[in-house]
This record gives sequence, structure tokens and C-alpha cells, in this order.
Amino acid sequence: MPAAVAQKISQDLTRVLSEPGVQAKMRELGAEPAPSSPEAFADVLKKDRQKWGEIVRLSGASVD
Repeated sequence: MPAAVAQKISQDLTRVLSEPGVQAKMRELGAEPAPSSPEAFADVLKKDRQKWGEIVRLSGASVD
């Protein structure tokens, strides 16, 4: 995805996720709004893949 497009989406999402009504509805549904940059989100995904990948490997789980 072009960086300019990712940045525009990020800006729009940050604006929407900052609205009190959206935040209230998300919390009501059990989510925690956490707007961030595309770079910060990529870092979260990388850390989650490492963490959960290791947990799955240690568990011995497999796909049938």
C-alpha cells in the first residue's frame, strides 16, 4: 500500500477513534480504542506474532 494512503487511513481512523461516542461504544463492546501510527501498529503485530507463535509452538498445537 502506498505510504500516503496508509497515512491518510491512519489519520482518519485516529480522528474517528478520538470521538467520545465511538470510544464509548467500543468500550461497551469490550474493546479499548487505541489509535496509533501505522508504524506503531506494525510493531504491535510483530510482537504479537512472536509471542503467540512461540506459545503455539510450545503447546504442540497443529492444524488438521
